[in-house]
Amino acid sequence: MAWHTEQREDRGADWRDHKGLRHTPAGSRGLTLAQRIAAYFADGGIADLDLAIHGTADPDAIAAAIDAVCRETLGSGVAEGLFYAASLGAVAGVALADGRRVVVKAYQAETPPELLREIVRLRDRLRERGVAAPAGLAGPTPFGRGHAIIESLLDDGRIEDTHQPPFRRALARGLHDLIEVARPLATPEALYTYRELSKSGRLWRPPGKRFDFAATAAGAEYIDDVGRAARALIEQHLEAGELVIGHADWRAEHVRFVSQGETIRIAAIYDWDSLLKRREPALVGVAAGCFCANWAAPETVALAPTLDESRAFVADYEAARDRPFGREERHLLSGAFAYTVAHLARAGHALGRKREPPGTFNHLVWTEGVGLLEL
Repeated sequence: MAWHTEQREDRGADWRDHKGLRHTPAGSRGLTLAQRIAAYFADGGIADLDLAIHGTADPDAIAAAIDAVCRETLGSGVAEGLFYAASLGAVAGVALADGRRVVVKAYQAETPPELLREIVRLRDRLRERGVAAPAGLAGPTPFGRGHAIIESLLDDGRIEDTHQPPFRRALARGLHDLIEVARPLATPEALYTYRELSKSGRLWRPPGKRFDFAATAAGAEYIDDVGRAARALIEQHLEAGELVIGHADWRAEHVRFVSQGETIRIAAIYDWDSLLKRREPALVGVAAGCFCANWAAPETVALAPTLDESRAFVADYEAARDRPFGREERHLLSGAFAYTVAHLARAGHALGRKREPPGTFNHLVWTEGVGLLEL
């Protein structure tokens, strides 16, 4: 996901626990995977996504398929369901009969298995270099209508509120460290590169089928104006900075922290299918726009950063980098930031979100406008 993050409606209370799943409250442990999947649907899960991935939205059938792929690839069946969620892909956390706890990530048919193999290769290389990535166990292997990857369940530490400066700094430093460790891997054949914006002529690419941008165009003009200005700025500076490999959905919900006194380290990183080869300023600009976002957090935790918080994130990254971005790099970074924020606001508008509530991407775009391009 290059310019957006997935938006979910269920902003619950146990938000500091595992991404995609909150650790189960008292009285709900020991549920089967089918029960977990049924609970996900009852909590507002989108069945259309599971139809696209699994070919069915029946919890028993989905659970049986996950059990079968675990037996086939890992030699052990599912003993307990830990969590289940779906967005562009579906992810299930399970405890196996042999005691291992693993994550099964299933992808739609349009995700090429060649790309998944390259992501797995890079994730494993980064893990060998000390990055907090899960251990790969199997895949990509044919599954449902597409493919699946199975990896170990990493749940050390906890998800934190990255509005808080110590965790914001740790997150910015973590992105820098990941990019630096991955720098030798950013060879011409690694992953793929492409222009940051599609040549299709469309301003937006909806992040999923439930985001009907065409039907919700009315009232979104203030967002579209920022998106067009950001796109123009990006296109003028596409070649600024070095091509690097980094995480294009670097935000609170995808990272777990461990605090030891005043030292904060990243203990787990999720969503490895967001690895991309991009210009470094573009990756930092995207992160500056979405680094606070956690749709599992309570309503009291703002989804969007303030403009000052985003500037502070970039300053934290530059401090870790030990040098500031140059003028051309800063233009690309600012364009990527503004486009990311506007894209998130446009997705929110498609879901009926208003621009008045502070702490939302819609409010940020409404109040700052094209000033977002001056990060």
